[in-house]
Amino acid sequence: MRLPLGVLSGMGFIGGGAILRRGDMVVGVTTAATLWFVTMMGLCFGAGSIGLGLAALGLGIATLWLLKWVEAWMRQERQAQLALTLADPDVDIPALQDRLKAAGFRIAALTVQHAVEPPCSTLRFDLCWTDRIADKGPPPKIRALRDLPGLVGLEWRCQ
Repeated sequence: MRLPLGVLSGMGFIGGGAILRRGDMVVGVTTAATLWFVTMMGLCFGAGSIGLGLAALGLGIATLWLLKWVEAWMRQERQAQLALTLADPDVDIPALQDRLKAAGFRIAALTVQHAVEPPCSTLRFDLCWTDRIADKGPPPKIRALRDLPGLVGLEWRCQ
């Protein structure tokens, strides 16, 4: 019984190394759990319990497939930076903020830069919103900003 205990402890240690924290997110938990689970399956097969190992294999594949499908539909807080360069130096900032809020964004920060030659304004918004994890790229409501009067440039950086 010491051999399986040592194997499981070692794989638990390796799995713990797969778990990382990136900002507010913790990643690698599924990888760590899968490593430990596959180790258990290997111990079952190694001990001669082929039926138990096959049952665990089926359960593991079904669980990972189901969780991947569920994760694709989950919603999470996302962040991005939007930079708008407008030819009009006297842009109506509150109206633009209202338009972004109506589109479902929360404005975390706003930076305004005014250029003298040529006269223009650059507004940088730090935006937060809730979206499905599977949805990549800028939301369609950002693409709709291309029709702003006097828009010279639009830059989108998703974090």
